[in-house]
Amino acid sequence: MLAGTALLATACSDSKTPAANSTPSGSASADASVAAAEAAVLKAQQLPTSILVTGAFTPAAGKTIYNVACNQELVGCSVIAKQIKAAAEAIGYSYKLCDAGKTPQQATGCFNQAINAKADAIVTNAVGTNVAGNGYAAAQTAKIPVIAIFSGNTPNAPGVAAEVGDTGCAGQGEIVANLVIANTKGRANALFVTERSIGCDILRTEGFGTAMKACSTCTTDNLEFEQTTMQANLPRQVLAAIQAKPDLNYIVGVFGAATQIAATAVQQSGRQSISVAGLDSDPAILTLLKQKQTVTGAVAFGRSEAAWTAVDAAARVLSGQAVEKSLPVPILLINQTNIEKVPAAGFAGAEGYDTQFKALWGK
Repeated sequence: MLAGTALLATACSDSKTPAANSTPSGSASADASVAAAEAAVLKAQQLPTSILVTGAFTPAAGKTIYNVACNQELVGCSVIAKQIKAAAEAIGYSYKLCDAGKTPQQATGCFNQAINAKADAIVTNAVGTNVAGNGYAAAQTAKIPVIAIFSGNTPNAPGVAAEVGDTGCAGQGEIVANLVIANTKGRANALFVTERSIGCDILRTEGFGTAMKACSTCTTDNLEFEQTTMQANLPRQVLAAIQAKPDLNYIVGVFGAATQIAATAVQQSGRQSISVAGLDSDPAILTLLKQKQTVTGAVAFGRSEAAWTAVDAAARVLSGQAVEKSLPVPILLINQTNIEKVPAAGFAGAEGYDTQFKALWGK
């Protein structure tokens, strides 16, 4: 028990929201935050029907897209990479993949490979300047445009022609916080399980914390883990946190694998009063949600639509078309109200997103 407590002490940040207020004004404030959270949940669970990109054009031919992709062991990273490939091939481009893995050295090495291969454009997914700043700068020097998906980059990152989903990461965190507030009726004692190697995860964490502050009768802590040792260490970290926090009633995972580990830990602990929610729509999480086993919701990007949006942006840049610096992507809260409408493989985006993009390209 001492070892578990030590782990919790070093991993949890002091990010608690204000304690419950028993005054009438505090009660009114709590009621208002719950009502606002419930309204946000209702809005976020509506499935989209149309892609967010508009405007037909004729893509320049014969180009090569180099994909600098986040750790391909993670479901979300793998799905996006496969969809970037599908979109590139649909538009008639060559596609090359480099797995940026778990370290800055690997990520920067991928940029160097793309530059040496004389790629026409680089598309990154969840690989930001926080891990590959030198790579972004080198691409800018080589005059190779970068389209960044879920990068977590600060505005005007070097060489970036467009950011896809740049506001969505924090938005995901806000939506899952609203789910927690609504489901606990403003009595959340939450734990956000997170890491800092992926820029989008940093923004998800910040978005969650900011939204939770709207609930004066809720508390939340962060439990940080290292992605490189996640499988070995995170299960016991979460179990230690559960043991140390008798009032804990919600755990949120920053991405699918972390959510799955949290759900397993809750089941092993026997604490049926603890609910789990997460970010991303990995198939294992959706299965638990459908079976009503611990998981109460997942907030997911339309990962496939995001990938096709990035390839569309790259093609527009390479064809001399104007491109917005910030390109939104659809976000969906998946819960019991809509789980039956979501494919088992996860939320991809608007139905028929690929056909809608091909129509823009004249394919």
